[in-house]
Amino acid sequence: MPEEEKQQEETNESAELEEIQAATTTSTTTTATAPEEPAAKPTTKRAVETVVPFNRLIVLNVAATCDENNGNPSSVQVTKENSEVIELSFVVIDASKMQVVHTEQIYVKPEQTPLTEYCTQVTGITTDTLESAGTLQNAINQLDDYIQREIEAHKLSFCFVTHGGWTLRIQLPREARDKNIDLPPYLSFCRMFDLKQEIQRWQVHHREVSVRSMALKDLCDTFHVDRVTDRSAGLNTCLTTVNVIRYLTDFGHPDVFVHAIDTNADLQQFKKEESKVVHLAGLPFEVTQGELEAWFSSNGLRPTATYMIQASDFSKPNLSGFVVFHAHNDAMRALSLNGRCLGDRAVEVSPSSERVIEAAGSMLVPFPAHPKARPLRPGDWNCPSCSFHNFASRRSCFKCNTENPNAPQQSSHTPAMPTPMPPPVANPPNFTPGDWMCPNYQCSFHNYASRVQCLKCGTYRPQHGSAAPAPPPSTSYGRPPITFRPGDWYCPNPACGFQNFASRASCFRCQTPNPNPTQRPPYPPAQPSYGYDSNYGYGQSGYQQHQPPAANSNYGYGPPSGANAPFRPGDWYW
Repeated sequence: MPEEEKQQEETNESAELEEIQAATTTSTTTTATAPEEPAAKPTTKRAVETVVPFNRLIVLNVAATCDENNGNPSSVQVTKENSEVIELSFVVIDASKMQVVHTEQIYVKPEQTPLTEYCTQVTGITTDTLESAGTLQNAINQLDDYIQREIEAHKLSFCFVTHGGWTLRIQLPREARDKNIDLPPYLSFCRMFDLKQEIQRWQVHHREVSVRSMALKDLCDTFHVDRVTDRSAGLNTCLTTVNVIRYLTDFGHPDVFVHAIDTNADLQQFKKEESKVVHLAGLPFEVTQGELEAWFSSNGLRPTATYMIQASDFSKPNLSGFVVFHAHNDAMRALSLNGRCLGDRAVEVSPSSERVIEAAGSMLVPFPAHPKARPLRPGDWNCPSCSFHNFASRRSCFKCNTENPNAPQQSSHTPAMPTPMPPPVANPPNFTPGDWMCPNYQCSFHNYASRVQCLKCGTYRPQHGSAAPAPPPSTSYGRPPITFRPGDWYCPNPACGFQNFASRASCFRCQTPNPNPTQRPPYPPAQPSYGYDSNYGYGQSGYQQHQPPAANSNYGYGPPSGANAPFRPGDWYW
């Protein structure tokens, strides 16, 4: 391996470990009575104008539809999983002089979610404002037109800057995937600086400065920089971010706004090494191993190991961790869950590696097997069958599918009417011959051909119907079903009969002990020489040398539905 490439791999791996370590240490402090500390100031004049290794920085901000109702959470009309961009703003900086060269703001009309009163209060955007707005595709085209005309055409390098990773790593990829929008390569696999991470790097050099929070308003107060308030909400955020960037880069630290996050390099190395590990960020703070396994199982995936990054700052509202799969194809398919909700949190799913897990070492602990006592919010309910804590929006228990006993009942003054059966549920895109949809219309879960009972609610597979027979071993159908493997066991409780993973000491559904407990095998040692090379597809003159993935590559979201997956030990055809 060339020395330069090896050094670049070490740089990228160090950046990922820095992110892990940030989750285990308290990088911000809150002291209500502490006297105000003076902001740090550069003490020497630098010989160069900037340390940023790009010609242009594009500060990007989006606003999206949202809703909130603490008094009645079940009435929330917009969730983090279906929110839509309603404003896209960006400011372009000449990185050599830190001067703004372009500002632009674009409104976007939502297609599937309403603009709620709460959203208008937060963003200041009204229905009238969006009346003549275009689509998300129109907004992306406007951004791309500027980049092609003013940056690519002049062979300038560029990098995005966002306040947090939500915009480029969760919202835009998820919404584009849901709406079948083809993002430009530099948005599909972006190169970016996260302002929050750069502040953490800056703070290593200035431990005397107490950063109370990462909110832009508080950052302006801490660093004594101007907060822009005379433009639209989106441009105010972008221009205020520019002021913070100027302050941080003025010190000339060799590691602040120097090492960008390169998601394309991460993905290409993930594929090259056929990694089986994905990283999860933004998990609910009290998520359990069972909830995490059920989340993946409901999407046809089956982890072999899960690790939580142990945080010392328990005031943080979310967690991160790693999930290991049996095969690389499963890990690739898991990337398509990026932006999907677990509970009320949108989870970021990104490529990772065995080497990062080994380097994390003692920072990794198992996810808790049982939930801690959780405060019930208005509308939340505990399942009368299994005592699982369910959010107010759930009509049936997430764990055992028992109906919510406190669900709104039909008015006694209205004559009871027969409940009409809903129309048949359309088969999902990955439906293969022999698979079947649960006949329980309140469930409608997609089950593999091997299952005789629904994985979600336990309803037995219908004996007669339109379901196609399972494929014989000799046929060349798609991926073999994920089913009973060595060590797995059925619950001996006659009233349950749930199929459990080999790792479970007790039944996931009813907690009956495993009649044949086995010692969980240790995690295999990490493969040597695993690192991330950030030079994949990027030239010295920006993104123009990057070639988009081939038509059958699915942009890194897993193999096509007809692709064969390896048949694993213990797998079998029904």
